[in-house]
Amino acid sequence: MKLRMLVGPLVILCIWQIVAISGFWSPIFISSPVKVVTKMLTLLLPGASSMLPDLAQTIYRTLFGISVAVVVGIPVGLLMGISRRVTDSLEFVIDFGRSMPATALIPLFVFFFGIGDGAKISLVSLSCSLVIILNAMYGVSHASPTRRMVARTMGITGLRLFRSVILPDALPQILVGVRTALSMALVLVVVSEMFLGSGSGLGRRIYDAQLMYRIEEMYSCIIIIGIVGYVLNRSFVLLEGWLVHWTGKEK
Repeated sequence: MKLRMLVGPLVILCIWQIVAISGFWSPIFISSPVKVVTKMLTLLLPGASSMLPDLAQTIYRTLFGISVAVVVGIPVGLLMGISRRVTDSLEFVIDFGRSMPATALIPLFVFFFGIGDGAKISLVSLSCSLVIILNAMYGVSHASPTRRMVARTMGITGLRLFRSVILPDALPQILVGVRTALSMALVLVVVSEMFLGSGSGLGRRIYDAQLMYRIEEMYSCIIIIGIVGYVLNRSFVLLEGWLVHWTGKEK
């Protein structure tokens, strides 16, 4: 790890500590980093108050939701990119759904799926699939026309043209969509856990801690969510570098 990567976190911790000891805000609302880190380490240990089951539930819902979105979104986006008829049939629906805030759909998903995992995962899957569909569609439609023309002059057409030329050109844009959707999935899972009456998950834990003024626990859960998001993002960056290694991009 490059040392300069630590500069940002250290600056934030210093500012946080200064604000905590300044007395500008009441200790009821802001606690010191040392107390929060101590509490976070305690919560990560097995026990009655451990957050590990909640952490596992949040990660499970995030990965399940994004997996469904990928399975649905990529094929639909590829079809829209290839076929103008499919695009004309679905473009309004996709743009309409993408323009609607996902949180506005929470009551609707509660009506159909209740307050269990079904509502949370369905909300994530639908919202993230729209992002993936658009990126896959644009990836195909912006595939290099020169490479297509050269391939056709060499007698490469149909499925072989798609597999050898169009898909490799579209893949970087598709992965951008999946990476964006992955971050969105975690946000939506946490929000749905907070407001769908969930009995588990980091979102519910944050909500309960805020109501009971368990400040160190609230901040600990927030930090853990940030760490989870960072780990998921960096893991996907490594996967992306392996899948589109020919682009030669440095992450």
